[in-house]
Amino acid sequence: MDTKQMIEYILEHSELTESELLRLVAEKKEKVGAGYLTDQGALFLVAADLGVEIEQPSLDISLKDLYAGAKDVNIMARILKIYPIKKITRNDGSSTTLRTLVIYDNDAKVRFTLWDAMAMLPDTLALKVGDVIRINKAYARSSPDGRVSLSSSSRTSIEVVEEEVPHITPIDRLALDPSDINEENDNLVVNGIIAATPRITSFTNKRGERSRVLHMQISNDKSIRVVVWNIDEQTLPKIIKKGEKVRLIGFRAKFNQFGDIELHGDEGSKIELEREKEEPDIIQLRIISVVDKPDNTLALAIDKERDVCILSISNISIDDIKPDMLIECIPSRIYGNTIILDEDSYVRVIEDQDIPTPDMLEVKINDIKPEEDNIYFLEAITLLPTKSQEVQVRNETVNYAETLLGDDTGEIRLVGWRESANMIENVNTGKRIKVYGVSAATSRDGNIELRLKPFSQIIEVE
Repeated sequence: MDTKQMIEYILEHSELTESELLRLVAEKKEKVGAGYLTDQGALFLVAADLGVEIEQPSLDISLKDLYAGAKDVNIMARILKIYPIKKITRNDGSSTTLRTLVIYDNDAKVRFTLWDAMAMLPDTLALKVGDVIRINKAYARSSPDGRVSLSSSSRTSIEVVEEEVPHITPIDRLALDPSDINEENDNLVVNGIIAATPRITSFTNKRGERSRVLHMQISNDKSIRVVVWNIDEQTLPKIIKKGEKVRLIGFRAKFNQFGDIELHGDEGSKIELEREKEEPDIIQLRIISVVDKPDNTLALAIDKERDVCILSISNISIDDIKPDMLIECIPSRIYGNTIILDEDSYVRVIEDQDIPTPDMLEVKINDIKPEEDNIYFLEAITLLPTKSQEVQVRNETVNYAETLLGDDTGEIRLVGWRESANMIENVNTGKRIKVYGVSAATSRDGNIELRLKPFSQIIEVE
């Protein structure tokens, strides 16, 4: 405000006349001393005496110049991450909502928390990663980790900057290759190629809540393991294939226990594929085996092209899915050879179709290669009694079992961990068995071994 606007503002928020206000200004200047106050400076002090709060001038700064305690900050920045809305309970028992963005300019990256009604703004404004926004009248504070962060107040506003902002680097120009990452860092953008089929598992977090985690690997010259915690599957591309080009946005690089760099994401991280969005089509399948898990049902299946897939089934109306059943489905999502069937999927039982049976996919032992995504079917003879034991793995003790299989081309070890160990504990020596749905890997002794999966099936041949 200029002097005239300040006078009008104070008169509007007090019971003074203009002459009375001007008299107070003159008295304040005289009391402080000549040469120390302008009329405008004296108006700030008079307003404070009267309990009239005058807006402080806004501060236009870059992110690197933020300091804890800065108020009425104006920032122009680009969005790197958008987190989902979160409900929290305050110390007084009341509840509120918040939403966090990670924003950046060419100097720094900062977390920006939107409180209460402002948590809805990203949806209202249809904000997306990569957008440039202007934040008006935010304030800065120190986060628990000691970093400075931005927060919204009741006076904060956000505007989308529609014109080009070349002085803030676009996200695609932030991207690193896996071989460029040699130290721990936050909020990275990484380009790579999907080197292993993504898979989603469940875990229990520190609050005792069940959550989902996505695992995959990306590579260029260097392969890096990728883990995304608390994944919301609705935000993922519906089809992710091995060999595709991918961009990971908002990931943290950290060393694992073996000294290797990994990339860790969370519910605000984003996975972008180079190709256009693709929707799953109708697939016809023969069910081979079924196993119920705490969060879903897993099934092994074969399609018309003799491709083997794993079904992850949850919240669908189909009853009593069982081996040798034929189904037709439109999946919700497809991750490599894993097909997700949930409430968004279409599923129905069908009559006989020209879909291979598992015996048509059987291979000989010498045809087995330790390739991560391959799933094998074979018939063999058990050559040794099953050995079972409990093994210490990290912080838990798990069951382990192994036996030796043979056919007319060679021998190979069959192993099972945890629940899968139960599948071979009672297999008798000298028996012909069909082993369906196992993977192959190189063991510590350098030999190829077969590993049972939760969906594997062992059938004794009469």
